[in-house]
Amino acid sequence: MKGELVNYWGYEFETHHVVTDDGYILGVHRIPGKLYESPSTVQKPVVLLGHAMLSSSAQWIFGPPEKSLGYVLVDKGLKMFKKNLVQNFQKLSLLRL
Repeated sequence: MKGELVNYWGYEFETHHVVTDDGYILGVHRIPGKLYESPSTVQKPVVLLGHAMLSSSAQWIFGPPEKSLGYVLVDKGLKMFKKNLVQNFQKLSLLRL
């Protein structure tokens, strides 16, 4: 759903998987830029957005781009990643038990 929302507003969406030291596989989302825009070769500063305890990383992309921090950061030329602090049980993955 998040990818569809990001695409709706005209931005690209990527999911990356990060393995923690204790073997959990977490999904991290990135908005690299606008759809159909040539990728930039310029090094950009990186921003990692988290969220409050009872929320999700989707809070950074709800609403129109001019009012959503995730899109504003991308439009300002930053590499924007967002992650969920706690994965829900449907999305939780382990490398080993």
